[in-house]
Amino acid sequence: MVLTALSLICGALAQGVVLLEQPQLSEQVRFQQELGLSLSAVELQPAPSAFESSPLAAQLEVVRPLLKAQPGRAVVWLGGDAAKLWVSVAFVEDERAVIRMIDLPREPDPMPELVLSVRELITAAYAEEPAVERSEPPSPEPLAPPASGPADALWAGAKVGALRPSAELAGGTRGAAALHLFRDRGGAALGAELGAQLGAEQTRLSAGLSGRGRLLVLGMSADWVRAEWALPLQPRISAGFWHRWESGLFGQASLLVHPVRDMVALDEQRLYDTGWTSLGIFLGWERKISAR
Repeated sequence: MVLTALSLICGALAQGVVLLEQPQLSEQVRFQQELGLSLSAVELQPAPSAFESSPLAAQLEVVRPLLKAQPGRAVVWLGGDAAKLWVSVAFVEDERAVIRMIDLPREPDPMPELVLSVRELITAAYAEEPAVERSEPPSPEPLAPPASGPADALWAGAKVGALRPSAELAGGTRGAAALHLFRDRGGAALGAELGAQLGAEQTRLSAGLSGRGRLLVLGMSADWVRAEWALPLQPRISAGFWHRWESGLFGQASLLVHPVRDMVALDEQRLYDTGWTSLGIFLGWERKISAR
C-alpha cells in the first residue's frame, strides 16, 4: 500500500504543469523559481495582456484550450492585491474542469506556503484519479466556482489631515476631514467622497469622485466656498499616492490643482491669493463593509 501511494504521488508530481507567465507581477519570478524546485516539470506559457485582472469567464477562455490539449496537466497562475496573494490551479477531475484557489495574506511571507499548497493540491488530485491518456479528450464542462479569490468589495472610511496652499497670501494651512465609499475590484477602485475644510480665511465643503490603484489615487471634486468675495462653486483636480495597512489604517498625500484661483486685490495690491496648487496630507481608516 505504501509503495502504491508513493507511486501515485511521484506520478502526480511528474505530470505537466503549465505556469501562465505574467511579467508585470513583481512576485512572478520568485513564484516560478520556487514552483520549479517543488515540481519536476513546469512549462511556461505567456499570459494574455491584463489576464490577472480579467473576469473569471475571460480567464476560462484562455485556460480551456491548455487543459483540452493534453489531459493530465494542471494550469497555474498567480494573482494578488495590496493585502494578499493567491494562486489559481485548474485541472480536469472526473471529466470536468475544476479550479481551486489558495489565498494568503502578504504578511508574513506567503510564498513558501502557497507553493506547498499547490504541490499538495496537484498531488491529491492525481493521486485520487491518475490521468489517463485519451485519443480525444472530452470537452471540459463549466468550471466549478472557485473556493476563494478577488471579489467586488465595498470599503467605507474617513480621513483627517491638512491642506497647505502654495501661495503665501492664501490664509495658511487649512484643517480637512472627509468621508468616502469605494467599490474595489482586484486592487482598482472607484468611489465618492464628501469633505470639509476649515481655515482662517474661509470654509469649504467638497464632493467628488476618486479612482485608486495599488499606489496611485486620482480625483476631481467641486468645492462650495463660504466667503463673500469668492466664486461659490469651484472645481478641484487631485493626484497623489496612498497606502493601506492590514489594520485598515491608510495614509495619503495629494497635490490639488485649482483651475479657478481665488484672488482679492485693492489698488493693484493683492490682499488674498490661493495660488494654483495646494498639498494635502491625510491619515485615515477604512473597513470592508460587504463583498460578493
